[in-house]
Amino acid sequence: MFYIMKKLGYDWHSKLYHLAYGMVNLPEGKMKSREGTVVDADDLLNNLRDDALQEITAKGREKAVGNPEEVAEKVALAAVHYFLLQVSPFKDMIFNPKESLSFNG
Repeated sequence: MFYIMKKLGYDWHSKLYHLAYGMVNLPEGKMKSREGTVVDADDLLNNLRDDALQEITAKGREKAVGNPEEVAEKVALAAVHYFLLQVSPFKDMIFNPKESLSFNG
């Protein structure tokens, strides 16, 4: 990929870094494209954002957070980052979307 970026003339190709991870699985089991259990990153973030927004609304915190949609988007992204940082990148992990967005603890 880095070679292709260089060939395409992108000067910033030398600043790229590949971060390898072990296998990321779901609580239901391994993600398999043939079985339709692969999770699209955009769909995952959208679902987490919607869940965060629902939680903000359920607790009546819309005014306290300012812009609920913007805050929900940031909370969703932070939830994924935090969950991934808890696990060594070389180990396989089980990603649980509901657990990653826990507002307790």
